[in-house]
Amino acid sequence: ELFQWLLDHGADINHQQQGGAGCVLDTAALNHSTGTVSFLLAKGADIRQSVGLHCAIMRTDDQGANMLNYLLDHGADINALEYQHVPDYFNTKREHGLGSPLQMAVRKGKSNLVRLLLESGANPLVMNTRGQIPARYLKEGDVETREFLQKYTS
Repeated sequence: ELFQWLLDHGADINHQQQGGAGCVLDTAALNHSTGTVSFLLAKGADIRQSVGLHCAIMRTDDQGANMLNYLLDHGADINALEYQHVPDYFNTKREHGLGSPLQMAVRKGKSNLVRLLLESGANPLVMNTRGQIPARYLKEGDVETREFLQKYTS
């Protein structure tokens, strides 16, 4: 209802927050249901102007996998680096090691999402803006994620 009200009152569905750090689709991927994301896509939200996959990985509930699958099914770029679609913001943040959704899942220790991304075609050799691959971010003792990455890089 809130999103509809905002759109009815002239909100730009693809507006990037100050400096380019996110749009309404990102907020929905992080905090709302696939139904909300579906509504936004139907209203013209551009999935290519979003870091929705990264946001889905950062979810603290058990819906990250559902959101990842939904976004991938609707054209999200599985190997896109964070904020690559906002060049000015991307260039000011590149020293932070902006990476792919797979890198974020590895860094967060979410082996179930690492597996989902790899099985969906994520490239485990995509480097972040510091020239590092996702395996660089393995947490000590995360054998499951290490095995997934080895399987897809061998």
